[in-house]
Amino acid sequence: MRNAEHKQPTLFFDWLMSGGLSGIIDIIQRNFTLHPSDFSVDTMGRPENHIPLHKPSGFRFLHDLGCSAESRKSEATALEVMHKNMDEFLSKYEYLGKRTDEYLRNIESIGLVYYGNMNQKNTEKLLFILKEKYSRDFEIIQVMEEGKHAPVNLPGITHLFVNNSSVQGAANEWMGADASWDEAFKNIKTR
Repeated sequence: MRNAEHKQPTLFFDWLMSGGLSGIIDIIQRNFTLHPSDFSVDTMGRPENHIPLHKPSGFRFLHDLGCSAESRKSEATALEVMHKNMDEFLSKYEYLGKRTDEYLRNIESIGLVYYGNMNQKNTEKLLFILKEKYSRDFEIIQVMEEGKHAPVNLPGITHLFVNNSSVQGAANEWMGADASWDEAFKNIKTR
């Protein structure tokens, strides 16, 4: 999320991986509430890379639950570390959920930033759920790379293009080209 001044505190979906629009919808419909029984670990097809997974939404919490390069190597260790850190994690996300809900409810000029492909059905569903829950329309800013992502053409969607081709890194690192993102967002005025 970005407000018109492009400054905001950390919110619920910052730093989450892999849930997509369906995951965002799931979390909003749960009123940003997470339960310990909904978590497991997942390797994303890479052995020795056990990452905490919220099963209903599909979000992976790489930066939480004690997840480290060392703890990810074994499923048993990853689960043990995850359970050990669960209470602190749930408190953090309860706070972030309340803050995000407050932002969505009260900040007048806000755009929801989504990087990547969006399908029309889930985009329409997300816009509907947001309108129903917060009694107003939201703008979704779909950030894409030329040739990699396709725009969803619906009212309430703004398209921005960035060039991340010069950036290299691991899949769990920020791989955006900051200058390209700054240029893309410099003239955005959210409603």
